Amino acid sequence: MSNPPAPQTTWADILRELDEPAPDIHPGVPIAFMVGWGAISTLALGSGMLIGYRSFDGSVAHEALDHAVEKPSPAAEAMATRVAVRALGWGTAAAFGSAALAVAAAYALGVRSASDVTSTARSALGPLDSWLKSRGEWLQSCADGSRTHLDGLCDGIAERWQSTWAGQFSKRRIEGGGAAAAAAGNAKDSDC
Repeated sequence: MSNPPAPQTTWADILRELDEPAPDIHPGVPIAFMVGWGAISTLALGSGMLIGYRSFDGSVAHEALDHAVEKPSPAAEAMATRVAVRALGWGTAAAFGSAALAVAAAYALGVRSASDVTSTARSALGPLDSWLKSRGEWLQSCADGSRTHLDGLCDGIAERWQSTWAGQFSKRRIEGGGAAAAAAGNAKDSDC
């Protein structure tokens, strides 16, 4: 987990840091850990699938699907095939089209490598960065003020909850160890 940037850090500084290679501070993950993690994940996924299938296999839904389904007509099968082929075609066209548009936009912006992305982002975000430096102080003060007001609101709600009967009852249960405190609290309330 990385530390948050200092308040005087600019977007350009952050992008510059992202361009630099990260120091290798973590040792490699042991192979035994990866094998164990893979085995546990596979067992969890497999057991979830097995439990799901077993619970569906004996259910009323399985019985209803098994007995109520009639064989579709050839016309219905043909229509389903046409719809599936159209959906596959449109989905493929959308995927290739969006990839082609991304490549075209990259070439139009003069982006040829990852370092070009960094320099393009710096030049595009430069005006925003300078605007935030000159006028962005109110954003920080607004966030600080909101945090202060929300903290006060949460504290007030907590104090009100603690002063109610339900808040005092739950506090007695927590502090007294559960059932004994609840019994004492019920006896005390019945005396009133």
